[in-house]
Amino acid sequence: MPSEPLDLEALERRKTTGTVPDLFVNPVPVAAPPAPARVAAIAAPPPPPVAPPLPFRYLGRFDDGERQVVFLEEGQIAHSIGAGETIGQRYRVERISDTAVTFRHLIFGTEQTLVIPKTP
Repeated sequence: MPSEPLDLEALERRKTTGTVPDLFVNPVPVAAPPAPARVAAIAAPPPPPVAPPLPFRYLGRFDDGERQVVFLEEGQIAHSIGAGETIGQRYRVERISDTAVTFRHLIFGTEQTLVIPKTP
């Protein structure tokens, strides 16, 4: 079979007016990525440690003019203690006044106050 001659004019690309669309553009709009989370410039320091509540109950006091001693109850244990002395490895009596006993928690280093009730 003889072949027909090829019409080269039919293969020519015709020039169009206007812009040619980009064939590789995604026709569905893509959502913008979420904004990055804001990071605090300086992190707040952790709160200071807190000592547990005082386990003592005031029972009374003795004052001989030179030294004050307070009597305390801790559960089933009674303590007689003066300023500067420690109870176990946990508390040291810092000072004794007419209205309060001030302790220092030896592990946390914080001061705690036990109010002495007024006597009638």
